[in-house]
Amino acid sequence: MKYLLLFLLFLSSSFANIAKVSAVVGDARIERANKNIVVKIGISLLEKDIIHTAKNAKVQLIFKDDTIVTLGKNSALNIDTYLYDIKNPKNSKTNLNFFKGAFKTITGKIGKINREKFKLKTKSASIGIRGTIILGNQEVIACTQGGISVESIGTGTKVEVNANELTTVQENGDLSAPEEYTQDSINKLSSELEPEEETSTNSQEESDNTESNTSNSSEESEQTEESDEIEETEQEENSTVQENSEDTETSTQEDTASIDDQENSNESTESLEKDSSLDNSSSNVSSNDVGDLSTSSVSEQTSDITETAQDIVDDSSENEIEQPRVSLSFVGKSLGAYVENSDSSTRDANSFNFQDNTNASGEIGVFRATRVDNKITIDERFSRLSYDSDNTFVKKDIKRTFSSLGTPSKGGYTGHSDLTSSTDAIPFSYTSNASTITGNYKIEVDNMGEIFILYYDGNPFNVSSGGSAEYNELIVFGKNGLLSEQDKTKIYVYKDFINMSFQKDSAGKYTESSLDKNTDAGFEYFNAKLKSLTHLNKNFHKSGAEEFIVGKNNSVKSYRNKYNFNYKNSSLNLSSYVSANTNGSIKLLGTDIQAINYYITSSESKKDFSSSVTTSNTTRTNGASFLLKDKISDAKTSGTLTHSGFINSNAFGRDSSNTTLIKSSNNLTLTISRGKGDISGSATIDAQTSPENKITMTFNGKITNNTSYYINDDIFGVMADTSNSNYKVEDNEYNLDSNTGYLIAVPDGAFIDNEFKLFDSDDNPLTSDDDSSWGYWTAKFSKSSLNSNEYFVSPFSTWVSGIQTSTSIMDDVLDATSNTRYSFEGAVIGTVLNASSGNLESIITDGSAVNSVKMNFDLGGGSNSLTSSTMNFSSANTQWNMNVNSTEISNTGFTGSLSGTNITGSLEGKFYGSGSIKSVGGSFNSSLDASGSAENGVSTIHKAQGVFKAVKK
Repeated sequence: MKYLLLFLLFLSSSFANIAKVSAVVGDARIERANKNIVVKIGISLLEKDIIHTAKNAKVQLIFKDDTIVTLGKNSALNIDTYLYDIKNPKNSKTNLNFFKGAFKTITGKIGKINREKFKLKTKSASIGIRGTIILGNQEVIACTQGGISVESIGTGTKVEVNANELTTVQENGDLSAPEEYTQDSINKLSSELEPEEETSTNSQEESDNTESNTSNSSEESEQTEESDEIEETEQEENSTVQENSEDTETSTQEDTASIDDQENSNESTESLEKDSSLDNSSSNVSSNDVGDLSTSSVSEQTSDITETAQDIVDDSSENEIEQPRVSLSFVGKSLGAYVENSDSSTRDANSFNFQDNTNASGEIGVFRATRVDNKITIDERFSRLSYDSDNTFVKKDIKRTFSSLGTPSKGGYTGHSDLTSSTDAIPFSYTSNASTITGNYKIEVDNMGEIFILYYDGNPFNVSSGGSAEYNELIVFGKNGLLSEQDKTKIYVYKDFINMSFQKDSAGKYTESSLDKNTDAGFEYFNAKLKSLTHLNKNFHKSGAEEFIVGKNNSVKSYRNKYNFNYKNSSLNLSSYVSANTNGSIKLLGTDIQAINYYITSSESKKDFSSSVTTSNTTRTNGASFLLKDKISDAKTSGTLTHSGFINSNAFGRDSSNTTLIKSSNNLTLTISRGKGDISGSATIDAQTSPENKITMTFNGKITNNTSYYINDDIFGVMADTSNSNYKVEDNEYNLDSNTGYLIAVPDGAFIDNEFKLFDSDDNPLTSDDDSSWGYWTAKFSKSSLNSNEYFVSPFSTWVSGIQTSTSIMDDVLDATSNTRYSFEGAVIGTVLNASSGNLESIITDGSAVNSVKMNFDLGGGSNSLTSSTMNFSSANTQWNMNVNSTEISNTGFTGSLSGTNITGSLEGKFYGSGSIKSVGGSFNSSLDASGSAENGVSTIHKAQGVFKAVKK
């Protein structure tokens, strides 16, 4: 008990100086005013002290503000500056210089109340914090909780490192881009904190040690019990210290656990066995701190210490003393906006938004949230930004105990639900220049109590200055999910649940605020092996390839190109062109990676051709999606696919000749690496040779530089190579504009109850293993010397490709002695150029109209034909019902004709499948003569173009 007594004595003494040594293993010393002082438990530290550890040593320090520092073996720390001013917190500051070895820090009160003056340094880098746990050495700096800003001392490069990421100091002094750390890398850093074990120098010593260990096993057992008791008391004291501070109330369990997070739980036992100095009670605590310990004084002080410890227990609640059933620290994001739609001057003065990001003054907003059992605490410091006033910071504190929350467990995620009515209301209140906005959040929580979504969907309301206003807010937080914990053999599918956004114009004035929940739902697909992500809208036939979305690790980018035009009577009227670039972050949440939180900023530009005016705006979005657990599938992580197929062009030019290129081509090739996600290929679409009218596209994408994504064989995308893609019109060559040319693949769809559907009744996307793919593509071409001339390929242009069935297999099928029927079912994607309106209408694929392709091939037995086959589809204002008849079938593909009431057309296709025929796919063109219903007898001929794909039944 003598060790417990001394430790309690240490706890009961006040922090008279700036810090105390709370634990020590091995040999360590303090360098102070040209003197060396042996490090012992309880010894006080002063500003400018330098702590050195030997190879067998490890030291833990607790500062007055509850900052905890662990110094590893062969390491050194210089306490450059330390001031904790309770009366004037803004005067508090910390500068710790870890100029040698490895370290771990858990920030205390200064890191929360004055984080900009809490600085850490290594010999190569300077570190700023945002409420953090940091682990590092002289080459690698990792953040396990919160976030840090790291700057190279040598080169000045800066990086922002989020939770579960690290950065590395490179040979030239620059810092590497932050990346998610692996368990191996964090274990390696943690191992540098551990002292090296001393080994015996001769066999006699080993023999003596063995005998001694055997004869004294009872004494060692007692030591172990005592050391365990010390460790438990240390953890309880650390917890109590944290909980006695209002600022750190919510981080109690996280901080306590973090002290031993990467350390051996038997460390106290081992330190007692290894460090003989601990056998001398008087050597464990500085004589200046403790004084003489005579038998009587020990007895008296024992009583005092017991009372002090009891006082601490009495001041704490039951939950704070007992180990909680569930204790979690969360990561998250907030976004809210108030926008007035009234007189512009009033609107500008009153509208505002708040966000966690750094404000214009360089101050950093912070979001923190924790769960202890059923109690949720949110501690947020966010910036409130207005158009014409200074940015200010607002602090939000929410504490709410739920009647019941689920228990986290691996594999335990089953879904999420609305808990708004099952807990006390969580209100909010914000004041604008015109009024006070109040309301209650709605609350969505997953079944394990790891993901929380608080949101407010405000209805427009009238304001006193005239006009209306609207306020929306979304808070998303949850347990941080590690990429390293995902099953690398799986593909995860997430369904959009909610997103909130606000928009500002080019002058920074607020124009729109909105919150959407379960509207026009989309899906995120994530390939865990490649860490590749994309998003797909449910109604993709309405947008085609308007947007290319690519994600890697924890970042996401997108490019959007949208054209508003009509083409009537051979004349193009391009009214506007919208382009947008988006950058953002994604955070995987939960033990089962059951949710995604995305936080993105989009910059959009709109060119109005009628007025020659270009406007721009910025949109910030916070959103969340939940895992579709039943749609987790196996990833194909090896092999290379070689595709061939068809590509269609709906290209229109804005020049004096109104050049168009509406044509199909069978010159599409794609090579897809499943192991890397790299995609390459080419396509040519040639309308005529004299004068020339030809598009050439080269695709070359890599996941590593965000120019491709690969989820599976049916969902992938690739950017075009601008240097090798062009549009040649007569004597002019137009170059591909940056970020405008790309190709995306969309799900196959399937027949359910004799109806083609892209999604099942639960909105789950349907795909099949048929060795073929299809999708949309787009591009925009221009020439600097001809500013008024530009050409664009509509985002509704289509393509289809696959692994072509070998000619040898096809020869066996076609030359078989008996005739066999091969039946296929599928659908079409594409466009209709409506001659009446001049609008390009997308072929409907959402199930609201018939869309089907049924093909029956009778092959072998000396007769090969395509019979009893149909193609039926609709656009917004036209309907197409056609019969399909073959004109030629060979071992490389087939051609056919299309016919229906006032309809003529043709198609061309290939057989797809490795080892056997699995599907067919190709392109089609058809015309519908609607002149009979047109007014004044004007010729009205609608034109349909697209691709078809059908799977073998």
